[in-house]
Amino acid sequence: MSTELIEEYYPEKGYSSDHLTLTSEALEIKHRAHRYILPLNQIESIDLRHIRLLFYYLAGGFTLTLSLLAILNNFISPLPGILLVLIGIVGLYFGLRGKISLQISTTTNDYVFWFSGKYPPFLQFVNIVRHRIITQTASEHGNLSLSDD
Repeated sequence: MSTELIEEYYPEKGYSSDHLTLTSEALEIKHRAHRYILPLNQIESIDLRHIRLLFYYLAGGFTLTLSLLAILNNFISPLPGILLVLIGIVGLYFGLRGKISLQISTTTNDYVFWFSGKYPPFLQFVNIVRHRIITQTASEHGNLSLSDD
């Protein structure tokens, strides 16, 4: 029985070797030099979430606010104050940008993978995987009938 390649996805284009490969029988995930092969008939749920990084978000917000107040009240000279404002903006940006969490539950284990990248194309790939799982489950159980006979 051969496994045909259905879809391949690289969440972090250009600078990472992490990728996901969907074949006719399994989902292969290469994440941080580890390789996971999850058979489609064992996957119970697959979910994708955009998670904000709370530490960077709060640290950037506090740094930005306090440095602006310090500059406006002349507690600090403008040049170091502007540097602190920029550090706060960068922290706030990374906190808001966050990471993408891919959560997979199988019959034996739960997996969580963290990726950077763009959410909409990743969501499209996850929807293709979900569709493949539903199609395979229906065909295994013989429920792939579209008529009311």
